Amino acid sequence: MEDILNLEAVRSFRFEPISHTYTRRDTMLYALGLGYGSDPLDPTQLNFVYESDLRAVPSICCVLAHPGFWAKRPELGIDWLRLLHGEQGFEIHNPIPPEGTVKADYEIAAVADKGTGKGAILHLVKTLNHANGEKLATVRSVLFLRGDGGCGSFGNVPSEPTALAEQPASEVRDIATLTQSALIYRLSGDYNPIHADPAAAARAGFERPILHGLCTLGIATRAVLASLADGAPDRLKSLSARFSRPVFPGETIRTEFFNTGGQIRFRSRAIERDVVVLDRGTASLGDWAHILGLLDFSGRGYSPVHADGLARNLCTARSRKKYSNRGQILRLGNTEVRELCRPLEQLLAKPAGKYPLGGCSPFNQGRGERVDADAVAFGLHGERATEHDDRGHHASNDGLAGRGDLGRVRGDVDNQA
Repeated sequence: MEDILNLEAVRSFRFEPISHTYTRRDTMLYALGLGYGSDPLDPTQLNFVYESDLRAVPSICCVLAHPGFWAKRPELGIDWLRLLHGEQGFEIHNPIPPEGTVKADYEIAAVADKGTGKGAILHLVKTLNHANGEKLATVRSVLFLRGDGGCGSFGNVPSEPTALAEQPASEVRDIATLTQSALIYRLSGDYNPIHADPAAAARAGFERPILHGLCTLGIATRAVLASLADGAPDRLKSLSARFSRPVFPGETIRTEFFNTGGQIRFRSRAIERDVVVLDRGTASLGDWAHILGLLDFSGRGYSPVHADGLARNLCTARSRKKYSNRGQILRLGNTEVRELCRPLEQLLAKPAGKYPLGGCSPFNQGRGERVDADAVAFGLHGERATEHDDRGHHASNDGLAGRGDLGRVRGDVDNQA
């Protein structure tokens, strides 16, 4: 007979809000635990582990303001020794800053009873906010309570992630872990001894210490950024996956991506044992408007008129983020830059006075001239930055824009980055 959890106690349980102040050192240590810096000459890795131009890996939202092992509380009656972390996902609302203070609010959203002898599924939701009130992320955890079947259910249970169809991967990304990866990653807050102590791992049924599941998820996040976003963390909007097998430190994790009609689906496997360790993975990336909506163009050497014009039209005051140099505007590959610029190309082809982003610049008002301020504020030098208005007046960006056209935009951005 299974010991059944106290459903009413679980339903009524309330977490105290958790405040967490973290430093740039914490952000770099988290990235090192995911293996960033393995190629110290790769700027897309260095930007996560070096204080100059430091950025946070989006999956750090999973470890910030952690509630501790609350499931051990005796009044809940959870058979915590048989608890497994089943799934994890996160949605990014605003980029995670590399340092600061955050506040987390937790809620047990639902319990789904699978029946006596079959366990139960608990759904935990964390809302992560900056200390200034800005919403940063929503993090969802699915816990498999193997010893608590027959306990009853409550709440709105989310639908399960769909299985991946059997098909060849469209792209793969291999990321090697170190034999000491778990020892590094645990310094980000998860000190469960099964990740460090061989005796504790043996008691849990493992031949040696295993890698943290959230470290595996972080490595999958790293694979998504590297393969599909050229390392730009602000492009990642959401990611989720199901944990299927543990990883042993020192193994190489291969993340396989699949074409599924516009949605990013993936799975990860440990190459050495050829076993799937993450399954039913889903991720989503932001388009050009999403990225621009996170940017504040002030302080980067552009004309304030042009910069503020685009920022004002594309961003709300709450969502603007300051970046220290224009190379951070976008870190995209050539193909992605071309795709990104298609809406701008259509925008810049419109007649004067029909610019939804405010393409008529006050910079040249009074002379009857028009400048494509949007292209300039976007930071892409020379894309149709010289034009003639209806009266034949020639307008330029007074030296801020170079010569060129949208067909050469990829080189401009690559040079900036």
